[in-house]
Amino acid sequence: WEDGRGDGGPVTQALLEEILVDPASTGPEPSDRIAVAHTGDEAIALVPLPSVADEHDEAGPGVLADALLDSVRRPL
Repeated sequence: WEDGRGDGGPVTQALLEEILVDPASTGPEPSDRIAVAHTGDEAIALVPLPSVADEHDEAGPGVLADALLDSVRRPL
């Protein structure tokens, strides 16, 4: 990817799925957080991160991770 060439398809999908999110981090404005997946210098996805409630059950982070991955799997 350093030479500016990159394959799409499975490679791009794998990069999108590598977005790292700390679902327990709410911050002052959680609805404004955006995850960016990219290949080299080219952004290939801007994904709004799901808001996290101040209190959530143990299933919360898993549910949020599933929601994030589901959102990046849809065509832009």
